[in-house]
Amino acid sequence: MRSLILFFTLLVISQPLLAQHRMSSAQISYLYNQEHDFLIQHKVACKGNQFKVFLQFILNSGDVKISDFQLSYDLRASYIDEKQANSTVPIDSGNVIDIGFRQYVYTFTFEKEENEKLLVVDLFNKAKDIHFSFDIPLATRNRPSPYLLFEADKDIPYFARYLNKDHSIRIVNVFGDSSTYRITGIKNNKAVAMPPFSKVEVEEAPPEIPLDTLHSNEAEILNFHNEGYYTVETTDYPDTGLPVLVTDAYFPYFNSYRTLTSPLIYVSTPDEYKALQT
Repeated sequence: MRSLILFFTLLVISQPLLAQHRMSSAQISYLYNQEHDFLIQHKVACKGNQFKVFLQFILNSGDVKISDFQLSYDLRASYIDEKQANSTVPIDSGNVIDIGFRQYVYTFTFEKEENEKLLVVDLFNKAKDIHFSFDIPLATRNRPSPYLLFEADKDIPYFARYLNKDHSIRIVNVFGDSSTYRITGIKNNKAVAMPPFSKVEVEEAPPEIPLDTLHSNEAEILNFHNEGYYTVETTDYPDTGLPVLVTDAYFPYFNSYRTLTSPLIYVSTPDEYKALQT
């Protein structure tokens, strides 16, 4: 009987702890499901301890509407840190800076304390009573730059993780400072990595091929005509840089069978791979 009473006592005491939400137990599989009710992307800019976050929220299903969702965020010290009481900051229509076809761009700014290393966005579907978590690390090393790639014709960031060749963009300092930017790059001329235990002969890595250095200011519209890995820098912020991956116009799709061959090395035997190449 004493054991039973002790069990129920511990259960009651632990209820407030169980109610707290840790990122380490969050369900984030929805991020890898392209058929999910919504899709979300983000960009972060940083100047000192001031951070500015942009969220692109896309309604990906006809079964949901924007009024179904309630967005908020809080700051934490780590992935196992619990949400603190009264720490939630709402993200509402006052944070919306752009509306497209079933997609919304939100932005908000905050000052980060030294122990705050993680931003956790809570996406609450009120109609289905389901919470989704989306975390953004606030790195102290390799800090985000104060400037981002923006769309050429809209005052919102370019959200994709890659930039298709000849897509027009601008470089914008989101904190209002005006700078001149230096853009350097190298050509993407390396083959895909060999799979483990591969018997295919490994060729020497080709030498890096530098691309022409570009210069730009806030008002200039840019087009990258060469595929490669670029870095955007400015002397005003010497400790930060903005990496840019420029791909062909068809990426993430393949425009020829020859281009498709290389990645198949991971799912082919050596004989099959040689046959594919011929």
